[in-house]
Formats: sequence, structure tokens, C-alpha cells
Amino acid sequence: MSNLINFAIDNFYGIATVLLTAAVGAYFLWRNNYKTRRANACAAFRAAIERELGPMLTKFPTASPEIDGRLKQVFPALESAVREFRHYVPWWKKRGFNRAWLCYHCAYPDNWKDGQCYHHYIGSHSPEEPPPDSKAIFRANVERLLSYAKET
Repeated sequence: MSNLINFAIDNFYGIATVLLTAAVGAYFLWRNNYKTRRANACAAFRAAIERELGPMLTKFPTASPEIDGRLKQVFPALESAVREFRHYVPWWKKRGFNRAWLCYHCAYPDNWKDGQCYHHYIGSHSPEEPPPDSKAIFRANVERLLSYAKET
């Protein structure tokens, strides 16, 4: 045992150099693989959004039941895509991503109780207020979600 300790003391800089080089190499390998996985996750998330919401982005329906029905129909697929992509959102952006997802599927995010509410896309408003631009609100919420999936 004392021979091993003497060897480690005599060759301290050589051993430290090898360990440090291995650690730096492992970090670069991990980082490169993470970037590839994140780029693939971004592409899959964008594809899921385009597949499910693409027709509504180009031609937004005007009838309230049609909007509500279509959004509730695609919700499970979008929720699955969000759940899978959430792991690739950096920790400092995760709160904003969760808020963007909540604003997309809930008209009243401050009073949210585990459900979907699409009143902000249907155009519900009080009589004294002008009607909101539902298509612009929908497009802004979808773009906010997609902004987290930039492949950089």
C-alpha cells in the first residue's frame, strides 16, 4: 500500500493531467450528444405542433364549437409532445415554457384547475369591450410555445 501512495505522490501531476483530460473529454462528448438530442427533440416538438395545429394556423375557424372541439381533440397529442419536450428546455427557461403552455390551453391561467378552457380563442368578451382578435391570440400563444424549440 505504501508503494501505491509513493507512486501517486511521485507522479501527482501526470495522474492529475490524465484525470483532467478524461473529464474534459467526457464533458465535450456529453455536450455534443446533448445538443444532438435537443435538436432532435426540437424538431419532433415543432413537427407535432405543425401536424396538430397547422390547419388552424393557416385557416382559423370562426365558429365557437368548431374551435373548441378541434382544440380539445388535439390536446392529448400536444400534451404528450409538451411532456416529452419539457426535459430539453433549459432549467432557467422551464418556468416560462410552463407558463406558455398554460396560456395556450387555459384562458384563465391564474385560476387554473386542471383542465382546458379555450374562451380566449372563441372570442368571449363583455358587451362594453371590443371583441378580441382570436386568431392573433392563438397565433401568439403557438409562437410562444414554438420559441422554446429553436434548434440552436
